[in-house]
Amino acid sequence: MIDETDEALYPIAVLIDELKHEDIVLRLNAIRRLSTIALALGPERTRTELIPFLDGNRIVTVESIDDEDEILLALAEELGDFVEYVGGKNHAFLLLGPLETLAGVEETVVREKAIESAAKIVVAMPQPHIEEYYIPMVKRLSSGDWFTSRTSACGLYAAAYPLCSDKVKEELRKRAAATHMADSVRLLTVEDLIVTADILKVDGVKTHLLSQLKALCSDKSWRVRYMIADKFVQISNIVGPEIVKEELVPTFIRLLKDNEAEVRTALCNQLPGFCALINPEAVLLEIMPCVKDLTTDTSQHVRAALAVNISGLAPILGKPATIEHLLPLFLHLLKDETSEVRLNVISKLEGVNQVIGIQLLSQSLLPAIVELAEDKQWRVRLAIIENIPLLANQLGVAFFDEKLGALCLSWLNDVVYAIREAATTNIKRLIEVFGIDWAKQMILPKIQEMSKNPNYLQRMTTVMVLAAISQAVTPEVISSYIIPIAAGLAIDTIPNIRFNVAKAYSTMIPLLKNGQEGVLNEKIKPILSKLGEDSDVDVRYYAQPNPKAEVARRGQALQHNINAALGLQEVLKTNLGPKGTIKMLVDGSGQIKLTKDGKVLLCEMQIQNPTATMIARAATAQDEITGDGTTSNVLLIAELLKQADRFISEGLHPRIITEGYELAKQAALEYLEKFKVSKKMDRATLLDIARTSLRTKVREELADSLMEAVVDAVLCIHTPGEPIDLHMVEIMKMMHKNDTDSRLVKGLVMDHGARHPDMPKRVQDALILTLNVSLEYEKSEINSGFFYSSAEQREKLVESERKFVDAKIKKIVEFKNHVCDGNKKGFVILNQKGIDPLSLDVLAKNGILALRRAKRRNMERLQLAVGGVAQNSVDDLTPEILGHAGLVYEHVLGEDKFTFVEETQNPKSVTILITGPNPHTIAQTNDAIRDGLRAVKNAIEDEYVIPGAGAFQIALHSHLMKFKDTVKGKAKLGVQAYADAMLIIPKVLAQNGGFDVQDVIVSLQEEYANGHVVGVDLNTGDTLDPATEGIWDNYRVHRQMLNSCSVIASNFLLVDEMMRAGRSSLKSGGEN
Repeated sequence: MIDETDEALYPIAVLIDELKHEDIVLRLNAIRRLSTIALALGPERTRTELIPFLDGNRIVTVESIDDEDEILLALAEELGDFVEYVGGKNHAFLLLGPLETLAGVEETVVREKAIESAAKIVVAMPQPHIEEYYIPMVKRLSSGDWFTSRTSACGLYAAAYPLCSDKVKEELRKRAAATHMADSVRLLTVEDLIVTADILKVDGVKTHLLSQLKALCSDKSWRVRYMIADKFVQISNIVGPEIVKEELVPTFIRLLKDNEAEVRTALCNQLPGFCALINPEAVLLEIMPCVKDLTTDTSQHVRAALAVNISGLAPILGKPATIEHLLPLFLHLLKDETSEVRLNVISKLEGVNQVIGIQLLSQSLLPAIVELAEDKQWRVRLAIIENIPLLANQLGVAFFDEKLGALCLSWLNDVVYAIREAATTNIKRLIEVFGIDWAKQMILPKIQEMSKNPNYLQRMTTVMVLAAISQAVTPEVISSYIIPIAAGLAIDTIPNIRFNVAKAYSTMIPLLKNGQEGVLNEKIKPILSKLGEDSDVDVRYYAQPNPKAEVARRGQALQHNINAALGLQEVLKTNLGPKGTIKMLVDGSGQIKLTKDGKVLLCEMQIQNPTATMIARAATAQDEITGDGTTSNVLLIAELLKQADRFISEGLHPRIITEGYELAKQAALEYLEKFKVSKKMDRATLLDIARTSLRTKVREELADSLMEAVVDAVLCIHTPGEPIDLHMVEIMKMMHKNDTDSRLVKGLVMDHGARHPDMPKRVQDALILTLNVSLEYEKSEINSGFFYSSAEQREKLVESERKFVDAKIKKIVEFKNHVCDGNKKGFVILNQKGIDPLSLDVLAKNGILALRRAKRRNMERLQLAVGGVAQNSVDDLTPEILGHAGLVYEHVLGEDKFTFVEETQNPKSVTILITGPNPHTIAQTNDAIRDGLRAVKNAIEDEYVIPGAGAFQIALHSHLMKFKDTVKGKAKLGVQAYADAMLIIPKVLAQNGGFDVQDVIVSLQEEYANGHVVGVDLNTGDTLDPATEGIWDNYRVHRQMLNSCSVIASNFLLVDEMMRAGRSSLKSGGEN
């Protein structure tokens, strides 16, 4: 049993278990619950147990926390709000350790979130703690070996700067991050510089930061210059007008002429904002010549960015200067060869219109609009359509009708549906601009003509237009103009048009205000009534009063649920028990899977019926909670519904059945507590439990050969009084001629071998060094590289990098010679990171077996199997950090290599090696072992078992039939139905064994009436004593099944309507 200490540690144990789960969703939820766990533990235990767990032993050693960036991101976010949980600001520094590690990972979003959280924490810290803990962390990151930590450091300076003493501030200002060799670090200092400049104000910027700012503006890396260009307005607002005038205007002009198009593009986006900060005369004299050059830039991206922003200069320059200087540039851009440029000019004309009016541009606009409207790229046509209402408002109704009216209507006939859909919305917006009278005169007559077009797509578009414009006109226009046109289309020969008319009416009905009841009753309802009798099912569906809902009344809904449950039962019942058959699953690509495991079947089958889907989810949840009982869960739910139907069909209300089911469930759970058997969980008992579970999944011979491996695996990792972590049992698969050769390896099996032919293939009495150290060249950052002026420079860099790696190898070899001197011990290295060929050669010459790129999931298991401590550096190696195994050897199977680490002392992590001649056999064995492990684990933790082979169901049926006599009223019929449903398990077991079901059930009940607990002998069909034969079920499986099946079945029985969810055609208006 779990004592008080164990209960106190239980939240941490649960967290550990979930963080190691294979399902990323469970791991993510575990991280999200860190604050809840911390709240439950209290501040002191959070500081002494949870944070050290995150920081040191298991979690945030980046390599061992998780290989999913989503998990790391969630952890970084959670830690930012953890100050209150560790006891307030005086203990906030404890959170910096995990965040420092997260700030050094490869994924950018994780580092950014870690920086954000660290910045939140530093604000809460006392000043002495900032200088004692936070600043050293920033320094360590700044001097890190890898670019990730250095880039993270750039984001941490500004948060601490205003909180530090003057001495520390001076030290921070002297940090030379902006001169770092890697441009990835320098470009991130731009953001840091902006925040720091905002703190220092104008005088401080001029004294301390101006030189750095100028250096970044002329940096050799275009990426750094791009970052400056992208933040130019923000920088200018901070540094003040004097520095802008003296220093930044020449810099702005120089960057407008930059060699890189990306820099020019970024600066074009800053053009209006920067020009607003300087004198208009300076804009005309210094900036406008550069802008003129940009209109003919070779890069279309630069011209496109300029087209978006050039209109922003009009309010700055004023009307005369705009007409003289900007208008020619607008006209030039309107004739640009790239459609994106022309489109951008048109989309931003509102600013020009407010200054000079659009008349001066109208003659140039028209050709550009027409050309864009006929562009071969439909997305360009779509973009111009979206800008038409804005242009219409500026051009005026007369000009629009003359030049663009016909064009807007032509879009309704476009070959692309998205264009036709946008055109209908466009007409609605035009009506909002020009008014209802314009719609009556210009639009509705054209729509009337389209409704009679012989092309059905045009008639379909007409329905779309009617539905759209009805939202922009008055109820009178709807009743007088729109409804008559729709009525003509309601008798169209094309069903799609008819049901779209019904959908359009559902849009119009809420728009007809009070006083329009006559229109609704006289014009709309008769048409909907006629459509409700249409020969087409979809037309009838949408013509219903609420066309988005389907209703099946109580009897139909209940029968639907029962049929679905029985259909699923029929599929799965042949798989139950040792004599169950196997299903073949074939997916869409032709891949085949053979299985009799209920969970696998329910997860792989394509289930469309909602009732069957719910049952499948409940059954798979049973497996996830208890490890077994999936098939039994499906059978029992279906049988509960079937038995209930017997009484409901005779007029009994489902509510009475569910009341009886609730009474029966409580009685069954109470009886389960009396029926369970308390046993000492010795090895013999556990073997019986494992055999019982395994034989339901695989043949007897294979089950009997696997049971010892399953039991011994759980016993190896089990520590009395602690939860059993089955993640410490690695399951490795290997193609082999016999599936009965599967075995337990009391150690670790890895699916890769040594990468050097001269390394030893077999090492006895091996000392094992576990590393997470790169023993190869470090790769440069993505999109970065080194440029050399000569071959000699490159050779120097290669040589210096080689020396760095060689120094690490030398330390390892010296350490090996030290610990293996004269004792004939072998030496093995398992490294999570890479080892280059030259280093492998050195290790091989020194008799060292080295494996590189070991999988992360194996690293913690390895330490638990062989002992030792994983090292992140080779600087301080001592004999105490080594693990030990009696034998390490390599096994080659075809082109696959496996490395076995065996003969370990008291391993807390083991491997079950599954062998088989084909993938189907291996998959079935894997499913069986998974269930077997869970069965043994459950038995050890429960300390109780249940006699199997259907014995419990027979006994429970007899008990409930006696209990029924104590129940008053009609609810006893529900108890009887519940009791009869319990017999489905022994019935199916007998049926799958090929025996007469009624004979078996009668003999079982007679034997039980004589005082014997008996089950079905699946070899003879006779009765047997499960306890004598060693057939034991899990207690928790039966308990969970009784609970969940009763609830699910009762819920289905109370369903009186099945509705396909949809939005009502009537507005609720907040009323019930």
